[in-house]
Amino acid sequence: MRTLILIAMLGFAQVAQADGLRIGTEGAQPPYNFVENGEVRGFEREMGDMVCARMKLDCTWQVVAPDALLPGLAEARYDVVISAVPTDAALGESLAQTQPYVMPDIVASIHLAGKKFEMGSGRMVAIPGFDVETWSKLSGRNAEMFESSDAALQALRDGEVDLVVGPRAVLAPVVAEADGMFDYMYEAQSYAPGYAAVFREDDVDRRFAFEDMLFDMSKDGSLRELVFKWFGHGANPG
Repeated sequence: MRTLILIAMLGFAQVAQADGLRIGTEGAQPPYNFVENGEVRGFEREMGDMVCARMKLDCTWQVVAPDALLPGLAEARYDVVISAVPTDAALGESLAQTQPYVMPDIVASIHLAGKKFEMGSGRMVAIPGFDVETWSKLSGRNAEMFESSDAALQALRDGEVDLVVGPRAVLAPVVAEADGMFDYMYEAQSYAPGYAAVFREDDVDRRFAFEDMLFDMSKDGSLRELVFKWFGHGANPG
């Protein structure tokens, strides 16, 4: 498989040297992509530019209206869409996605350190800012919504509840600053689809080459650093 990918990269490099890589984005999905002073900015801009730099490509970004983004790709007006497209999006037969480069809305659950907790028993509560209904449907678990994060955490300290579940971006700093009082039941779970780049189905060389660069960025930690820069504890690399 690696040999096939390397062959694809060589073929892509030959095309890219002549044409570069044209990237379409909505430019209105902060922090993933947005326009500032006439330039595309955001997590995806930095991630895309990192991929281009590693492949020695001259990449250009085009801001496209949301309803024209995928049709424009199918018509070859640009080569790839990088615009927070979820992996469960309906693309049509002519388009294909890469592996996800980021997993948003990471969920954590915490309990009192040293207190054994078995999932399915005890009282589980959720904190505001968390889509508890969707989480319950996808996880098969039930949690009642508390009125505030502070109230939920105090109830956990007092032993009135057994587990608090919510966005990791909120709970991770709490655990870090609690001097060992809390521990994770699950530190990082994702129930939302990841986001991935979209290529034309027949543009196999470009898609494989792009994925290979994402793999290298995941391996050397640069993708994780970029995700943490833009999302903190709220997301994970794909």
